[in-house]
Amino acid sequence: MFPILKLELGSHIPEMLLPYYKVIICVVSEQQPLDRRSILQLQLIAHNSPSIKGNGVYLLIILVLCPNMSSMKPRLMCDRRLIHVYVNRTRVMEIKAAQCPDLSLLQVPITLPNVEVLLTDWSNMTEYQQGSQVLSDLNLLLNATQSTETPQCVSQQILHLARIIREARGIINKTMPFVKMNASVPHEPTLSSHNSTLDSTEIFHRFIRLLKGKVTLFMKRLREMYCR
Repeated sequence: MFPILKLELGSHIPEMLLPYYKVIICVVSEQQPLDRRSILQLQLIAHNSPSIKGNGVYLLIILVLCPNMSSMKPRLMCDRRLIHVYVNRTRVMEIKAAQCPDLSLLQVPITLPNVEVLLTDWSNMTEYQQGSQVLSDLNLLLNATQSTETPQCVSQQILHLARIIREARGIINKTMPFVKMNASVPHEPTLSSHNSTLDSTEIFHRFIRLLKGKVTLFMKRLREMYCR
């Protein structure tokens, strides 16, 4: 049976020991994301290392559930323009709603999330907790759009807003498996506080602040982790 050397990704390959091994196994776990650059580096080690080529040693790379190779990563997590597009579209809707001639206060209050961000508290949260809080805020906003009874002019803009909120929620939902898989320790999701208002146009304002605050910070952290 051939002698086998097992290495974790990032471990130093002992060149002096290579002649004694016929198979080198490099294991990449799901807690250790691997990007295309890392794969190329491993391939170069196998192809160009004199010790490996000269002694007939094989480098076997085992990839175990590597989330970074997903095709959704560059399209969603790494797209810096997406949030700006949502903010601009929502501002247009907010302006149109405010110009409606039959705009008035609601008869029944709606519940909206508090979207203020305390940077000290936010930086102490895990990516999973941040994403969970963003999803909680988006769900509250979406529920508000569905329970608001407004005149047709306003309700038309709120209907458009609901579509954008669903899109944003879908993007955050798609990032959560990446975040959960790479969490070092499990954490309970963090829910945000909320309050009530009779102003239907406040939904637009809160969504814009959520996008420019928590969503921007959350996506920025993901880009630092996954985008190169």
